[in-house]
Amino acid sequence: MSHSLKDLAIQAIKYAEAAEHTARCKEALRDAYREFRHQASPGEYLEKNSPQWAAMMGATAPEYRELGSAKARERRAKTKLLQMAKGV
Repeated sequence: MSHSLKDLAIQAIKYAEAAEHTARCKEALRDAYREFRHQASPGEYLEKNSPQWAAMMGATAPEYRELGSAKARERRAKTKLLQMAKGV
Protein backbone atom coordinates (compact mmCIF):
# COMPACT_ATOMS: atom_id res chain seq x y z
CA MET A 1 0.00 0.00 0.00
CA SER A 2 1.33 3.40 -0.95
CA HIS A 3 1.14 6.24 1.53
CA SER A 4 1.13 9.98 0.93
CA LEU A 5 3.59 12.43 2.41
CA LYS A 6 0.75 13.64 4.62
CA ASP A 7 0.31 10.11 6.02
CA LEU A 8 4.05 9.91 6.60
CA ALA A 9 4.07 13.29 8.37
CA ILE A 10 1.19 12.24 10.62
CA GLN A 11 3.02 9.03 11.53
CA ALA A 12 6.21 10.99 12.19
CA ILE A 13 4.28 13.17 14.64
CA LYS A 14 2.86 10.06 16.33
CA TYR A 15 6.37 8.66 16.67
CA ALA A 16 7.68 11.94 18.11
CA GLU A 17 4.81 12.01 20.62
CA ALA A 18 5.52 8.40 21.61
CA ALA A 19 9.22 9.17 22.09
CA GLU A 20 8.34 12.20 24.23
CA HIS A 21 6.00 10.08 26.34
CA THR A 22 8.76 7.51 26.84
CA ALA A 23 11.12 10.25 28.02
CA ARG A 24 8.51 11.49 30.51
CA CYS A 25 8.00 7.94 31.80
CA LYS A 26 11.77 7.48 32.26
CA GLU A 27 11.89 10.67 34.29
CA ALA A 28 8.87 9.61 36.35
CA LEU A 29 10.58 6.31 37.16
CA ARG A 30 13.81 8.09 38.13
CA ASP A 31 11.79 10.43 40.36
CA ALA A 32 10.01 7.47 41.97
CA TYR A 33 13.36 5.77 42.67
CA ARG A 34 14.77 9.00 44.15
CA GLU A 35 11.70 9.55 46.30
CA PHE A 36 11.76 6.00 47.62
CA ARG A 37 15.46 6.24 48.49
CA HIS A 38 14.92 9.59 50.16
CA GLN A 39 12.04 8.25 52.27
CA ALA A 40 13.49 4.80 53.05
CA SER A 41 17.18 5.47 53.59
CA PRO A 42 18.31 9.06 53.04
CA GLY A 43 21.92 9.23 51.91
CA GLU A 44 22.43 5.47 51.92
CA TYR A 45 23.31 3.28 48.97
CA LEU A 46 20.78 0.55 48.25
CA GLU A 47 22.52 -2.73 47.53
CA LYS A 48 21.07 -4.48 44.50
CA ASN A 49 18.99 -7.56 45.42
CA SER A 50 18.81 -6.47 49.07
CA PRO A 51 15.47 -6.34 50.92
CA GLN A 52 15.46 -2.54 50.54
CA TRP A 53 16.08 -2.93 46.80
CA ALA A 54 13.18 -5.37 46.52
CA ALA A 55 10.96 -2.94 48.43
CA MET A 56 11.93 -0.13 46.05
CA MET A 57 11.19 -2.32 43.02
CA GLY A 58 7.78 -3.17 44.47
CA ALA A 59 6.99 0.44 45.31
CA THR A 60 7.93 1.65 41.82
CA ALA A 61 6.35 -1.22 39.86
CA PRO A 62 3.56 0.95 38.36
CA GLU A 63 6.07 3.46 36.99
CA TYR A 64 8.22 0.62 35.65
CA ARG A 65 5.23 -0.98 33.88
CA GLU A 66 4.24 2.37 32.38
CA LEU A 67 7.77 2.84 31.04
CA GLY A 68 7.69 -0.62 29.47
CA SER A 69 4.37 0.16 27.80
CA ALA A 70 5.65 3.52 26.56
CA LYS A 71 8.76 1.91 25.08
CA ALA A 72 6.62 -0.68 23.28
CA ARG A 73 4.35 2.05 21.85
CA GLU A 74 7.41 3.97 20.70
CA ARG A 75 8.89 0.89 18.99
CA ARG A 76 5.59 0.19 17.21
CA ALA A 77 5.30 3.81 16.06
CA LYS A 78 8.88 3.77 14.78
CA THR A 79 8.35 0.51 12.92
CA LYS A 80 5.18 1.83 11.31
CA LEU A 81 6.92 5.07 10.35
CA LEU A 82 9.79 3.22 8.72
CA GLN A 83 7.42 0.89 6.86
CA MET A 84 5.40 3.87 5.60
CA ALA A 85 8.57 5.69 4.54
CA LYS A 86 9.50 2.76 2.28
CA GLY A 87 6.20 3.12 0.48
CA VAL A 88 6.36 6.86 -0.18
